[in-house]
Amino acid sequence: AAETHGREVFAKYCSTCHTLKASNAVGKVGPNLDTLHPPKGLILDAIANGRARGQGQMPAGLVDGEDAQDVADYVAAVAGRG
Repeated sequence: AAETHGREVFAKYCSTCHTLKASNAVGKVGPNLDTLHPPKGLILDAIANGRARGQGQMPAGLVDGEDAQDVADYVAAVAGRG
């Protein structure tokens, strides 16, 4: 259930910028998550703090709480395996 929810949240908030084969996402603004293979901790940090010290394309706090946890679990589980 958490992975399904993470996939849904990723589709809504992340897929326009990031490539992730498991979600059929082909965004070109953010890094290709299949190539990056980010661990859960890095994903949670990026979600909480944004990137480029808040001056980059990814804003801080795009999702939070259980949504952030589920997205991080989902991406960490499927990145590079899609």
